[in-house]
Amino acid sequence: MNFESFYTLCQQLPEKDRQWVDVFYKTVVEVFDEEHPQFQNPDRICKLFYGKSASISKAQYYRKRNLVRMFYDWLYQQGAIDKQVVEDVYGLQLKDVVTDYELSHYYFKDLDDALGFVTKVGAVKGLNEPNDMLNFKAIVILTWYGTELQELLSIRKSDLDRINCAVTVGDKVLHLTTEYMNILCRFADIDLHKGFPSQKQQIYVTSQYLMRSSKQPHMSPNNVQCAIRRFNTIAADYDHEISVLNLRKNGIFRRVYDSSDDKTVNTLIQELTGCDTAFAVGYKEFYERWKRYAIGDDES
Repeated sequence: MNFESFYTLCQQLPEKDRQWVDVFYKTVVEVFDEEHPQFQNPDRICKLFYGKSASISKAQYYRKRNLVRMFYDWLYQQGAIDKQVVEDVYGLQLKDVVTDYELSHYYFKDLDDALGFVTKVGAVKGLNEPNDMLNFKAIVILTWYGTELQELLSIRKSDLDRINCAVTVGDKVLHLTTEYMNILCRFADIDLHKGFPSQKQQIYVTSQYLMRSSKQPHMSPNNVQCAIRRFNTIAADYDHEISVLNLRKNGIFRRVYDSSDDKTVNTLIQELTGCDTAFAVGYKEFYERWKRYAIGDDES
């Protein structure tokens, strides 16, 4: 679709608003310049507000809001969208934009989706062998199943019950699928590996702990967070990042969605998070947005 007439239209804006037009127009072209632009996609609408930034201030939101609304009015006049899409865009508040950005940037449909993304980012750096990226995959799997960072670091290789596909984490036992358990076992067993993103051959320090590195037999929370930051530096170019906190919530949401239990969403979330009812209600609202975004399920 040709957006030049929209750019021309923007030149009629007051001078104080025109200073933002060039940057906004460049974002429009980057986000939608394809055969099937998906103008109603929440992720793409968010990108109009965020651009290449990782956060958005109230001032930035209000500055971009008028241009976003103007763009969607123009799309409607071109017959590219229906009136409902325009009304939805006009109804967006700052909290909606922030929430949709968080969902699009840090959340996944399911665990396979999250692991597939880790594989994709590794492949970008030439790390596409079966035993590449296993440390990141172990972090994703265990946090998805509800493990907190400090608990993750306490897991010993002996805590992996290979026969029953279970992992003991403190006083909890996580029951995994065979596929996910195999990933953890392969990670526990390997010594020689390639670092990310360097591809440099390294040897894990001999350790009883699952989470170790070529230098530390027992990684600290800071070590893990540094590794995640290295991963996200590359991952951000592919519109996703990983976060221990968000992966834990993501796993809870997926388990609620997959549950055949007759309990209400509130009750299930309360049980899985161990939080009180009021907090669970806030999670429920976020869960419903995730469900619509990731699963495409409009049923509440």
